[in-house]
Amino acid sequence: MKRVINPKDVLRLAYSSEELLPSTIILDSDIVEAECRYIEPLVGETMMEALRDGEYGELVDEYIAPALALWTRYLVEQVAYYRCTSCHSKSPSTAMIEQLRLTIRALRRKASTLTRRLTNHLNTHGDDYPEYIAFNNPQNHCFIYGDIVQIR
Repeated sequence: MKRVINPKDVLRLAYSSEELLPSTIILDSDIVEAECRYIEPLVGETMMEALRDGEYGELVDEYIAPALALWTRYLVEQVAYYRCTSCHSKSPSTAMIEQLRLTIRALRRKASTLTRRLTNHLNTHGDDYPEYIAFNNPQNHCFIYGDIVQIR
């Protein structure tokens, strides 16, 4: 099945060079889940297929790949500790769990910002993407700012 990005792209875009992780920690199913949960609802099924077929390379490189990589990392971080149990000899400490919680929260915030950036670009340049239907993008109807949810 065609993907917009691959596991190596996720490691390159969502992790720093100091974070030494095997590329096998990112599964294709993680990328599929991130696409289905966080990108496809914004762009629509038709445009998602076009993106998978290699259309709109600049849009993918500048907007979709960074957001998709961070959403993939967000999903992976929640299970990464358990995927790498061979690296750990004991259960996680309370401090480790709190650090993981803070990391996940920061990833969600950053990925949400990049997703909003994608939506803003699509809304501004919608004529360049005939498959995109702004009305179907849920971010054009619902905004979440911290503890405030605004629905139009």
